[in-house]
Amino acid sequence: MSLLNQPFEQRSNCLGFRLGTLESRHDNFRIESLTKEDDRKTKENDALLIEALNGLTFEERQEQQEIVHGVDDMDADESMFIDSALKDLDEALLRTKQGTVYETAEVLNPEYVSARAFRIMFLRGNRYDAKASAKQMLNFFEWKKQLFGEAKLVKDITMDDLDEDDRACLRTRYAQISGKDRSKRIIILNVPGMRCFKTLMNELRSRYYCTFG
Repeated sequence: MSLLNQPFEQRSNCLGFRLGTLESRHDNFRIESLTKEDDRKTKENDALLIEALNGLTFEERQEQQEIVHGVDDMDADESMFIDSALKDLDEALLRTKQGTVYETAEVLNPEYVSARAFRIMFLRGNRYDAKASAKQMLNFFEWKKQLFGEAKLVKDITMDDLDEDDRACLRTRYAQISGKDRSKRIIILNVPGMRCFKTLMNELRSRYYCTFG
């Protein structure tokens, strides 16, 4: 049985995973609190970050904030830049797609796979790094096939594609769409304490639906 389909023993707080399954023959795995040394290094790093930010002008700080939120005024908004990035992505995929599920998706529905908006989504998520975007696209289709099967590889996933256990996972509201950021990207709020699922596959399918549905 695949790990994704194995039932998880649930505790009273319904987190799904049971720490007891991680016990070795002699010792239990446990989360240790930060040591004094770790705490000291964390405070030093925070102090260095604050010092660096304080050394920036207002305009430089504003620029860094916009970069963090994905709204910096870079040339990516220009059609010529995006066209060039898409061409680089095509070349990167051509070099790496052989024998992958991505190739299967191309055969099933080339329009779905090559849709401009679909590809730009991966480019934006990787700061227009063509190699990283290509790798993420290949992984995306590999996981989509595992989660929903080859028949749904090139279709948008809807609520009808989820089974009752997937929907039960959604109803716990452990993952909530809380709006969009300044770049119109969806913001998903995760509440770990509300996680409750029958198998890991149920959680992953419900999470996919929240993100791409």
